[in-house]
Amino acid sequence: CALPISLCAMVWDRERNIAYLANAAMPLPILQRHDGAIEINVSGHALGWFDHSQYEDVPLSLSPGETLVLQSDGIADEECIRDRLRQGLQVRGSLATLCETVFGGTEGSQEDDQTLAVIRVMEG
Repeated sequence: CALPISLCAMVWDRERNIAYLANAAMPLPILQRHDGAIEINVSGHALGWFDHSQYEDVPLSLSPGETLVLQSDGIADEECIRDRLRQGLQVRGSLATLCETVFGGTEGSQEDDQTLAVIRVMEG
């Protein structure tokens, strides 16, 4: 019996600062723009649930200074960690500071994986 798999995939076009996102049952990616954070509406069924599923890739233009976050359900399902992620994104500090804000003090308390992939567009 095969188990369904969830995943969020991204291809980065660094020449044009465009991320192409496809999602199979993972939490929605978060984009921290200069004027606030938004969830990117890219979704789909888990891989293996349905035969012949197709997934759309969603192009997303990013500007220097903006941050894109892909997260596991262990982040999205924990309200206190989600709140710390939002707070960390508002600060716009270093990526190390963001990770410390999100994960600081969570050792030993997690019941699920807690994974972030953080992409920040730099100048030049």
